[in-house]
Amino acid sequence: LSAQLDPEELRDHINGFQERVSAVVTRYGGFVARFMGDGLMAYFGYPTAHENDAERAVLAGLDTLTAVAKLATPAGPAAARVGIASGLVVVGDVISAGETRERSVVGETPNLAARLQGVAEPGQVVISARTRRLAGDTFSYRALEAVTLKGFDEPVPAYVVVAPHTERSRFDARGSAALSPLLGRDMELSLLRERCDLARQGEGQAVLLVGEAGIGKSRITHSLIESVRELGDRCLLYQCSPLHLDSPLWPVLEQIRGALSLDDLPDAAARRERLDEVLVRAGTMSAADVALIAEALGLPAASEAGAQLSAQQKRQQMLQALQMRAHALARERPLLVVIEDVHWVDPSTQEMLETLLQSIGDARVMLLMTTRPERAPELVEHAHVTSLTLNRLSRQSTREIVRAIAREHALSPELEGCIVSRTDGVPLFVEELTKAVLEAAATARSGKRGSDRDDDAVAAIPETLHDSLMARLDRVPALKGVAQIAACIGRTFEFTLLEAVCELQRAELVHALDGLVRAGLVFRSGTPPLAHYSFKHALVRDAAYESTLNAQRRAVHGRIADALEARGSGAEPELVAVHAASAGDTERAIAAFLAAGERSARVFANAEAVSHYRQALDLLAALAEGRARDERELDVMQALGVPLIAVRGYASPEVEAVFERARALCNALGFDDARRFMVLRGLWNCLYDRSELARSAALAEELVTLATKHGDPIEEALAHRALGSTRYVMGDLAGGEAAFRRILDHPQGWSTVVSRAVHGEAPEIVALQYAGWVAVLAGRPDTGLSLGEQALAKARETGMPIALAFSLAINEILHWLRADAVACARVSAETRRVTEQHALPFWRAHSDVFAGWATACSAPGPEATALTRAGLDAWVRTGARLHIPTWSCLLADAALAEGAYDEARAVIDNGRGVAERNGERFMLPELLRLAARVEIGGGDDDAARALLEQALALSGEHGSHWLGLRIATDLARCLKAAGDACGAATLIDAALARVAEGEGCL
Repeated sequence: LSAQLDPEELRDHINGFQERVSAVVTRYGGFVARFMGDGLMAYFGYPTAHENDAERAVLAGLDTLTAVAKLATPAGPAAARVGIASGLVVVGDVISAGETRERSVVGETPNLAARLQGVAEPGQVVISARTRRLAGDTFSYRALEAVTLKGFDEPVPAYVVVAPHTERSRFDARGSAALSPLLGRDMELSLLRERCDLARQGEGQAVLLVGEAGIGKSRITHSLIESVRELGDRCLLYQCSPLHLDSPLWPVLEQIRGALSLDDLPDAAARRERLDEVLVRAGTMSAADVALIAEALGLPAASEAGAQLSAQQKRQQMLQALQMRAHALARERPLLVVIEDVHWVDPSTQEMLETLLQSIGDARVMLLMTTRPERAPELVEHAHVTSLTLNRLSRQSTREIVRAIAREHALSPELEGCIVSRTDGVPLFVEELTKAVLEAAATARSGKRGSDRDDDAVAAIPETLHDSLMARLDRVPALKGVAQIAACIGRTFEFTLLEAVCELQRAELVHALDGLVRAGLVFRSGTPPLAHYSFKHALVRDAAYESTLNAQRRAVHGRIADALEARGSGAEPELVAVHAASAGDTERAIAAFLAAGERSARVFANAEAVSHYRQALDLLAALAEGRARDERELDVMQALGVPLIAVRGYASPEVEAVFERARALCNALGFDDARRFMVLRGLWNCLYDRSELARSAALAEELVTLATKHGDPIEEALAHRALGSTRYVMGDLAGGEAAFRRILDHPQGWSTVVSRAVHGEAPEIVALQYAGWVAVLAGRPDTGLSLGEQALAKARETGMPIALAFSLAINEILHWLRADAVACARVSAETRRVTEQHALPFWRAHSDVFAGWATACSAPGPEATALTRAGLDAWVRTGARLHIPTWSCLLADAALAEGAYDEARAVIDNGRGVAERNGERFMLPELLRLAARVEIGGGDDDAARALLEQALALSGEHGSHWLGLRIATDLARCLKAAGDACGAATLIDAALARVAEGEGCL
């Protein structure tokens, strides 16, 4: 046209084109970003998001073709071509002005749209694959061959829009939509009420309510709570949080804080008084128990009660108190306990939950737990637990919910059908989508978006819930910024924290939050500044969060971390860590995760501690390589070792990997100090329990050298503990005892507090334990038992679960060696309780081995043998290989008592093989004695005698005179049976002479 028209006429035609296209774009809610001569760039979804921006863009493109075709030129009707692409972009400020005005946009999408426009023929709309997916089946399409476009490495799929499939529906909405009623859940609600009825009769019940996000778990839970309250029942509601996965008992403490309205009180003293007033005077908790709750809430203690308790004892007492409180409440009237979102439960709360589940069998308690299916807990072992899965609603129920929300607003059958099909029976989708449709219709009819088309509201059907929620946020633009900042805090947020982060004045912030409450985006409890808020759904929060630019998010997270740290001792380091990490402040996040891990480790919340340390390690990859990063990684590895041992066991491959990595870091950094000693000692413990005795012996020698060089008495004690342990299992009982004696004879001028905190054990306790074991083997059984009991008493004083389990386990061994099955069973039962209570799989396996043997002594049979075998198998599953020959002795003994000679032979053969391969020889004499008993059972006395003679010689080499006495007794029986009574007597006399005189059990 420029060759046929003068510039003024050409300008008029171009202006006419721009006016027509601008009108179409505006009518469909788009934004004309830039005029480019005979072309233009338009955005849909900016500055206001709509639920169906892809559809709007395609309709605008088709209408543009029609509008431009009506533009007459000297060459005939004009034609246009349109390219459309969809994706995320960052839109900046206005650059330039007038006909070249443009909102700067960064991203691949505008370039793709321009390239697709170039591919289109005149009179065509060509769209990208993503636009095709978002627009769905609203239009008919013709696929193009994958086209090669400039700037794109791979061919790009594209589609020509042929036409709309049908004329778009119209609807007329007046007013706001109502909250969805509980429809289509009659069967599920009936089952829950029936379980509540059983609980009222004293048959405690529990239901695990499973369903995907948005399926209606909270809605049905709310209905049940309302119904039981109408009957006069009491309800306790706990809400788990994804930000507090590693915060011990967070849901429980938050429930108490909220139920007692503690945040409404002016100061800590008033809150402390409220605790006593409600909990103690009501008779549901003792003053000592409430003191522990107060301490966990950061409130002052009213007395010195509990001051002498260890952290672990306090934790256990608090768990027990919470359980007893539930039972006390249930005695007054039936109790419904609701724990929402247990897929986000912290380990300590889970432990409380398990304890409660085990105790409600005859209580008037109904326990309702809600969870998502991907992380649903395993509760099949509890007979009174019912698992109830919420499925998606039927189409009829979904349609009824749409009508109930719309109420007097008449939605066409076509629109109802569209909502039903797109929400796919998820109640949350139904509720939010219906509201968004009604609000879009109302806004469109009001003309606030510059549209004069009633059918805009009909077309405003969101493709996804995210689109729906973003559209709702954009309809309150003045409040969107507050919602985005709050979303950075999390699903729930305090007014005081938001105020510290937000730049608004208090009155402005209160006004904004009130607007979000009125818009149905958040709920409020309490009155500012003591108010707490919660996004109506996690997905509402996610939509607000994801709509925030990364740079803005990082800045907000940084301010949140600052505000949390400003709370001083009341700050939760795990939350500081999460926000610091999101802010990109990696160093601070690592330090905070370390602090959180240390805090959890101090109260023996080992699973939480491991999680914190693992998160710190994940962040280290973001630091620049170099010495500083290596030193920080070493700090984390050292801290991780002890709690990981408690969770996984000494011999776990994970534990070995941690200490091996730490040793490599020490080598690289040139450290030869206490850090290196700590790392080598941890690695020694792992290899020792894996029965890699040659490597562990070398490490023990290195530890002794290192400790001597440092001149640290704690290191010297730990090093000789390692040396003694390795020597005695390799058959050098005298060498082992000498090393343990070095520890026990040390002047008691030093404390083992550091060794317990850093290394996870007290060397003097371990020395007493193993010295007792060696003393029994050497023929001093009473002395050995006395040493073991001293160790157990000291372990109880430490309050360390792992030290107590360790000492109990060694005492099991001492009673077994003394053939005292009754005492062994008693100690084994306590070991089991401790290991179950504190999740110590390593020592739990040990207790099963000895419990099975003790049972076999009084009631031999398959069950006793099976329990011993299960313990040995569980021991091996922890990665441990040490003491397999010893545990094989117990299993073989149990099998022999049962008369299972073939199994006994196989077990003994395996134990002997392990002992020979690993060098763990100190129990070989006992294995040979048991092998002789197998031969006697099979009638081969000569083979039995040869084995016993070999065993007796070996026990003499080791100095295992107590085992020698056992062996001599069996060999004397063989001699006597063969008629050599004199030889039998001589043999016994010689064996007795080798054991200590004056030991009472002789």
